[in-house]
Amino acid sequence: MQSIYLKKYYFLGALIVMTFMLAGCGKEKSLVTSVEIDKNGAVTNTIIEEFDQSLYNLDELSELASSEVSAYNSECLSERIAVESVEMLKDEKTVKMVLKFNGTNDYASFNDTALYFGTVQDAIDRGYEISTELMNSEGQVLSSEGLSDYLSRSIIITEDRSVFITPYKIDYYTNGVKLNGKKEAITSDATSEVIQLLLSK
Repeated sequence: MQSIYLKKYYFLGALIVMTFMLAGCGKEKSLVTSVEIDKNGAVTNTIIEEFDQSLYNLDELSELASSEVSAYNSECLSERIAVESVEMLKDEKTVKMVLKFNGTNDYASFNDTALYFGTVQDAIDRGYEISTELMNSEGQVLSSEGLSDYLSRSIIITEDRSVFITPYKIDYYTNGVKLNGKKEAITSDATSEVIQLLLSK
């Protein structure tokens, strides 16, 4: 799975997709594509991409994004996704697009990926298998007995290799995931296809 989901906008080679993080040299601090989930399950997808203005301009990209989002909303018979902003950053080589999704199901459907957010018990009831190899920042693996304490707490299950920003502290996570603070997970080096983030509440 790609960590940046601009495949909806790959028409005629409109974008050359490359995931990266910007740092130093007077650029904005640590800009990176991210998926932020709030406590109600709404998703904010901030997409950071290199953009070749010699091929397409910002207005064309904005119109293309709006067209794809409108088509999705029309199929759903309601406004499930909104294009919040499309802007060129100060370096004039990088574009930032912000999409708002009503829920994780809309994000998953629009990007053709998997994304679940809910309680552990609900995930189990829906047929998800909770990993027996989730670990915390000290390298301790969550036991089956310990998992029973988390049944009413939240879990994120995904195949998306983005940076995830969570509404609550991340207690346990899939091997290879790196934490940046208490609520941010970098999933690009996860060792399994399905990534799980077990939250504190």
